[in-house]
Amino acid sequence: MTRRVIVLLLIIAAEISAWGQAEVPEDFVALEISMDLETPVGITFSNSGQAFVWEKDGRVWTMEEDILYPTPIIDITDEVNNQADHGLVGFALDPSFASTGYVYLYYVVDRHHLLYSGTAEYDPTVTLTSQATIGRVTRYTLEEASGFKTVKQGSRKILLGDDITNGLPILMTSHAVGSLVFGTDGSLLLSFGDGGSFTESDIGSAADTYYEQSIADGTLPPEHNVGSLRAMMKGSAHGKILRMDPATGNGLPSNPYYEPDAPDSWKSMVWAMGFRNPYKFMKLPNTGSHNISEGIPGTLLVGDVGSSYWEEINLITEGGKWYGWPYFEGHTGKWEFYDKTAANVEAPNPLASGDCPEFIDFRSIYSNAVNSEIYELPNPCNTNVLIEDELILKHELPLLAYSSSMWNPPAKTTVPGWNEDGAGIGVSVTDDISGVDGFLLEGGSILPGGVNVYDAYPEEYQGKLFFGDFEGTISTMELDDQQNVVNMQPFATDELGITDLTFNPANGSLYYVHLTRKTIVKVEYGGTLPPTIVTSQTAKYGTSPLRVVLDASESYSNVGGPLTYTWTNANGSNTEGSVLDATYSGNGIPTEHNVTLMVVDSAGKTSIETYTISTDNTPPEVDITSIDDGSTYSIQAINTLNLAATVSDREHSGDDLKYTWRTNLYHDDHYHEGPADTRVQTYTFLDPVGCGIESYSYKIVLTVTDRAGLSGTDTVSVYPYCGEVFAEIVDLTATEADGVVSLQWGTELENEVVSYEVERSADFLYKTIGTKEATGAPYQYADKSPLLGKNLYRIKAYNQGGNYLYSNVAEVIVENVTNFAIFPNPTTDKYTLTSDNPDRTVAIVRAYDVSGQVVYNRTIHDSRAVLQHTIDAQEWPAGLYYISVIASDRQVQQKVLKL
Repeated sequence: MTRRVIVLLLIIAAEISAWGQAEVPEDFVALEISMDLETPVGITFSNSGQAFVWEKDGRVWTMEEDILYPTPIIDITDEVNNQADHGLVGFALDPSFASTGYVYLYYVVDRHHLLYSGTAEYDPTVTLTSQATIGRVTRYTLEEASGFKTVKQGSRKILLGDDITNGLPILMTSHAVGSLVFGTDGSLLLSFGDGGSFTESDIGSAADTYYEQSIADGTLPPEHNVGSLRAMMKGSAHGKILRMDPATGNGLPSNPYYEPDAPDSWKSMVWAMGFRNPYKFMKLPNTGSHNISEGIPGTLLVGDVGSSYWEEINLITEGGKWYGWPYFEGHTGKWEFYDKTAANVEAPNPLASGDCPEFIDFRSIYSNAVNSEIYELPNPCNTNVLIEDELILKHELPLLAYSSSMWNPPAKTTVPGWNEDGAGIGVSVTDDISGVDGFLLEGGSILPGGVNVYDAYPEEYQGKLFFGDFEGTISTMELDDQQNVVNMQPFATDELGITDLTFNPANGSLYYVHLTRKTIVKVEYGGTLPPTIVTSQTAKYGTSPLRVVLDASESYSNVGGPLTYTWTNANGSNTEGSVLDATYSGNGIPTEHNVTLMVVDSAGKTSIETYTISTDNTPPEVDITSIDDGSTYSIQAINTLNLAATVSDREHSGDDLKYTWRTNLYHDDHYHEGPADTRVQTYTFLDPVGCGIESYSYKIVLTVTDRAGLSGTDTVSVYPYCGEVFAEIVDLTATEADGVVSLQWGTELENEVVSYEVERSADFLYKTIGTKEATGAPYQYADKSPLLGKNLYRIKAYNQGGNYLYSNVAEVIVENVTNFAIFPNPTTDKYTLTSDNPDRTVAIVRAYDVSGQVVYNRTIHDSRAVLQHTIDAQEWPAGLYYISVIASDRQVQQKVLKL
């Protein structure tokens, strides 16, 4: 993870199988619940023990007695942007769920859905990633009569973010939506990241953020373009714990900065400040008031994912406090921000005049914690005048901090303490003065989990807080009556990929979600593991009749005693014994055969595996052709890459082949899986990350699967260009006259540049429209076929090694200077277009899909002053297209939708 947590197909079976990775204490067992999930990130339980599992791609499932219901109860995959750390990552049950059936979802909205849902231009297959968008909170009502397995029709209600103007501003691929937690008083709390870059110390305009687009959308006020410093602003949602009324989505009068005239403002909703990426937080049981007007929702434990050095657990007992980011991380100062600051528009300077600025800067208004609780900060314009106390942000020390395993070794774990001057510091838990019986922990992304208030575990674990880390550890913590840490111990280890953990009130066992293995693990005390299946398979595909031997004789029992084996064949018949020797035929037609093995031990524990055989079939051969393996991308701006491949299959073609593109971001020793794109030809966005102390790259993966179950895959890797700057493009301008856009740019550096590409976009999906050889500045380019409306231009400079760098962006608006219309739009079969035909001889009509591929191209000879032409689009896949007419060296273009 980027020092952060990233953070469903039809379920065929939900049997419990043996664990493969987890190590737990003696007399405990880790039972892996087998399920066919793609992106599981969270689990919670109702008081009755009914589980709700959610995936970051937008699906919610329910589970009872460790059996997953076969269909999702909620599926909003077309609405959710699940790129990198985004997606549906927050979920909560109403405190009165048994009577209301309310469930709450917290997610990032796909920009295409946000802008076009409900309009003729909407295409559910299109996803716009690496774009400014919003976070949203939505409530659904589940039907009690169905066992809370179906949604009540018409019950959907958006509480926060019903349109682009009032959602939580998403400014990058992480540091955004987090958890939903109900207070004891019934208020709904949510965590939201700072929206700042994770590749630099961001005080505004970082290259890997979408600040320009967000400002243009109106979701980010220009004065809030201060990067991570937003975590210090009361009027910004970024870097906060927010508290709202779950009935209205507004802030509550008992919040510390509530504005009666603007109950829906971010300031009215802020509960706590100063967080980087508070992905996961929880409420301690038996804390808080039931009176919502008192403003005591309960004691919160907030896990703030660090940048490179420290993970934090912060204790919040009341609202209105600042927890240190970005000037502190853990119990120490964040040195990268020591010399970083900006004007804070929330801190007007009473001394402003002449050389004294209008606003006090962020660096001047914060202080480390001091045990005297006396905070006196001088005004930067006159050190004899103190800053008003209500403007000062006082660091609340973390309850616990531990070091990053990769960037801050060796392992270190600290609790709050004071130095000889009375300033807050971190004290090692191994130091006697800490008062902690503890150990040195390290990790990568902290995950507060749940308190064990049940009696299913031995007494030494009762009342303990269980917390995890994405890197694969689960630990316990004990607090005294003053809520100080007095004990912390390791509990379990697993491979990297834990994203959530909690207790099931029905059986008292701990459950945790493992994203890497796409499963859920149940940690049970006094249980036994089911059999471990070990199988060899002689063939997975071939010409029929195909003999296949499946040998499971190496399987073993974890409790001793014999095993029984039952094979369920594709025709439904059963075969007993550890070996299945069978012959399969498809009669010359590619056919998929599925065989299921059930193994039962002497204690009645069961494990199940399924095997696939494909006859008269071979897998597709896949070759990505649009991107060279090992090529580079720019870290100056968001990169747009076309995705195309050559695919051949001896037995299948066309609709018999399913394409799945993914762009996976690799960061240090793990990766963030990208969303699936199922178009044959498409595009992808690469955020400009890399070239710092942390390692980044992308792998673009295409998997093509045929109807008989065989797949072929190709992968290309692309890396950030971290070499010397070989071009500095300056002063790119765009001007329009008579439907032609003239571009001009200069250079301050041009070292071994071989060419320039001109890119154009209407919506940040850039496409190359022309090239210029590098012959020396100044350069000019005429776009004779601009888009109607907004045109965004940028220049890519290529060197001899194929690396490229970007220019600034220039924008121009082009009015409709000719008569041009397309109808009907949308359509299911045909479009009719009309256009001026100036030279009355030849016109060219072209149509492109969203990846820039030409799907229609005709040369029309017409002597009429107004051209009329019909395009047959019946065979086009549903989606967005661009139709253009080129006549007399001019082009007009319009976006259309094919249903």
